[in-house]
Amino acid sequence: FTSYFTGDSEMFVVDFPSGESSPEIGITYGLCNPMNGIFSPDGNALLVAATERGGDPCGPTDRNPLEVYWLDLTQPGEKELVTQNTGVPDEDPQFSPDGSLVLLKHGDHIVEWVPGSAPVGSCASPTAGTYCYDASAGEQSKPVITADGRICYFEGSDAAADIYCFDRTSGKTGALLTDIRLGVVVRVDVFDGRPAILGDYMYFQRWRSATNKVTYIARKPLDDLTGVEEGADFCTDEGSSYRDPASIGGSALVFSGNLAGKGGADLFVARFDNESIASLDRWAPGVNTSKQELGASFWFAP
Repeated sequence: FTSYFTGDSEMFVVDFPSGESSPEIGITYGLCNPMNGIFSPDGNALLVAATERGGDPCGPTDRNPLEVYWLDLTQPGEKELVTQNTGVPDEDPQFSPDGSLVLLKHGDHIVEWVPGSAPVGSCASPTAGTYCYDASAGEQSKPVITADGRICYFEGSDAAADIYCFDRTSGKTGALLTDIRLGVVVRVDVFDGRPAILGDYMYFQRWRSATNKVTYIARKPLDDLTGVEEGADFCTDEGSSYRDPASIGGSALVFSGNLAGKGGADLFVARFDNESIASLDRWAPGVNTSKQELGASFWFAP
């Protein structure tokens, strides 16, 4: 998109190694401003946050009508609602590693949904297959879940943003998250957010400092989330932002950055432990444009 609120967000599925791009997802599925795209573990579906397409152009982004949709990639154009008429923004969907659960941000808080169940509605009277976690704490964004059932998210915004994790089983007792959560990336006056579970690590992004508010990519091993994190070797330019990492195998990542390219943020490829960076245009010509390219997701065919 040009900017989040412009309302011109577009989404594409790019095949590798051919580099061929699909028709625009919003047009194919009758949606406006698709964002937060994430592949299902089997590659047959895509979760997105979007609104129904009522006309063209779509118009400026309004968060409140955002719903989460399940897009059938095996039957282009076929979609299902994951959330419906909730009256609050629904965004940041994420599959569990085995695909049996979906987490999302409902309003400002974490909701769990079982695929195939009735759409998420109101947390005041949740339908079967929906569980609303404690909402008494602050804004809870981008929930993700590990294979062993730990849910991680970031709370707050800007300098107050920090990353926490809690045990899913404990959370489903109705416990207050402030009682059961563990602060895993907490720094005073520095943004820490947007966790991603990739392989054996939790990746995240952080400001350089309280006075240098550009982000770099770091990670912690899942078996030592309270330990010391390590920064990606390729984040060498302290004046450029690095964000939204997605694993493409081993230590290789695709990520967004404004360190070069055609627009404010473009897609690049690098290895976590290597300083070399290449534009994704090298393998998919035209994928980077004058707009912002953000939030890539990757799926491996068997």
